[in-house]
Amino acid sequence: GETVKTETKPSKAVKKPQGPVEKPPPPSSCMDIIVKIEKPEIILIEDQLNPNCNCLVLDTEVLFKMKIHPESQDMSACVKDLQIFACVFSKRGSVAAQILNPCEISFYSKTPYGKGAHMDITTSDLILNISPATIKTMSGISAALAAKPESEKEASKQTIPADLWEVKKLADSDFWFLKSEEPNQEPEDIIEELVTEEETRSELLIAKIPTMVIKIEGGVGKRTVPLLIVEASFSGEVKDWSSKLSVDSSMKLEVAYYNEKLSVWEPLLEPVLDENN
Repeated sequence: GETVKTETKPSKAVKKPQGPVEKPPPPSSCMDIIVKIEKPEIILIEDQLNPNCNCLVLDTEVLFKMKIHPESQDMSACVKDLQIFACVFSKRGSVAAQILNPCEISFYSKTPYGKGAHMDITTSDLILNISPATIKTMSGISAALAAKPESEKEASKQTIPADLWEVKKLADSDFWFLKSEEPNQEPEDIIEELVTEEETRSELLIAKIPTMVIKIEGGVGKRTVPLLIVEASFSGEVKDWSSKLSVDSSMKLEVAYYNEKLSVWEPLLEPVLDENN
């Protein structure tokens, strides 16, 4: 008689599509947080051992509010009268060179329960004055902050191993590229986990800088001469950064240089003018 062989393959269990993930219940309590910092004076010194050295002084006022309610979570922050000026540390109250004119930065965020956050960042007009003395002071401060004591420098030095050039067996080495990884999941399971229905959170971030002016000056003898001026404005929107990122932004830029002989500003980078506007 004839013998019939039948082969049976292990059948994979068909997983039923999972339903939508249940959201955790909203918080039932309310909490309000208000933080106010009035006129902190932050001073960055070029040389800590010299009281007559140059320094940068940051002066501002910060107000932060946060409300956590069952329906939504609101946050707002405002930085008022933010300004930076350079001066001599021992003569802070007499003569000072303005680097950043007083400005204001505001932030607001609202996150309804179960949905994405809607944030808005706006600033007032930003005016920066950059001179060689300012650059020298900033470089001195950064060098002082980055300096390490001698003990840390000696500890950070890497010693060369004595057996660097000796022949070693690969079996005794523990290299990451020699390890074999065994997958714990089958490809079908991974695909099922990746292909899930995600709820659109409708996230939104709006940022706007109406005007930003950067003045670059140069020193000639004992007087300061303007060199370049950059005027720009920026606005942008960022949507759904945790799912489908979408960015829409625009920036206007104009650059001019100073003609000292004629005492006029001449355009270096001009805006494109539309005939219809």
